[in-house]
Amino acid sequence: FVVYVFRQYGYFVARHPIRVLSLSILVTLLLCLGLIRFKVETRPEK
Repeated sequence: FVVYVFRQYGYFVARHPIRVLSLSILVTLLLCLGLIRFKVETRPEK
């Protein structure tokens, strides 16, 4: 079953490389939006 799933995924990626790359970049950028609010806590007693 696992081999079948990865084979199908491989075929999909091979047939649609631009779509897969675009989606990967979009997801990465959306996840990086959280870094805008990232703040290091410098007062451990807080």
